[in-house]
Amino acid sequence: MKTGPTITKPPRQQVTCALGQGLIRCSWIDPGMHPAGRRYCVMGDYVIVYLMRGSAIVTDDQDQTFTFSQGDLFFRPPGIPHFVLRPQPRQWLSFALGISTEIYQSLKPLQILPQRLKIWHVGKGDVYTRKCQRLTQTVRQGQQLSPQTLLHRIMAWLDEMTHVKQVMQADASIPRKIRQAASMLTESYDGDVDLQQIAEKIDMGYEHFRKAFTHHMGKSPMAYRITHRIGHAQSRLLETEVSVSALAEQLGYADVYTFSRQFKQFTGQSPTAFRNQSMPQGL
Repeated sequence: MKTGPTITKPPRQQVTCALGQGLIRCSWIDPGMHPAGRRYCVMGDYVIVYLMRGSAIVTDDQDQTFTFSQGDLFFRPPGIPHFVLRPQPRQWLSFALGISTEIYQSLKPLQILPQRLKIWHVGKGDVYTRKCQRLTQTVRQGQQLSPQTLLHRIMAWLDEMTHVKQVMQADASIPRKIRQAASMLTESYDGDVDLQQIAEKIDMGYEHFRKAFTHHMGKSPMAYRITHRIGHAQSRLLETEVSVSALAEQLGYADVYTFSRQFKQFTGQSPTAFRNQSMPQGL
């Protein structure tokens, strides 16, 4: 007899942490927190919901209907009206990450979060519940961390739950050729890229490619690559003990000085200062 995956029910809780001018909120939502019936919703914050148990029918502002099932992530940007119908609300168990509008606006140019309602199946079971529990603990300890570290760990959670590139690849508002180019630009960071060659691979003229990419992604192809390259460097600085000079070599920079100069240009800090400031305070 087949059985479903084991779900460890976490305690009912809500944890909030200030991040700059905004707030991050983690909530565990159980059956007692949702009435039965069809509800009209408009999010004030950007909310990402992971469903551990239950199901719902979602109708968006264009009257399209989606099923929200166990093991799905539901991306709910602020200001978009929609209806949610829970056929059996007493079976409901979910985790919600709330990102205030101030923080969401600062993340928008990075194309990390879908800007329309989106449901993405990632998987189910205790392994995903534990990821959400770890994020809750991180937010609970948020005041002991620098804003950069806290934000990085939140984005790492999203990356673990479902690869950020996959979410972007599914965004139909971005033309397929531009999505292909974005993927090529971030496939590897260990050297330079030839934008002319990328334009040829996606069958576009160079100038047309450059203008179209900038229009849809909010920055030029090279700025997009550098932003992600520096983001990768930040992750390596936080998660490993690699030296700055070794990291510069791994990322394909001519020398550590070029790497440090570009890193500071994009983050306002040197790699060493970023690593030191991002360590938990009081440890």
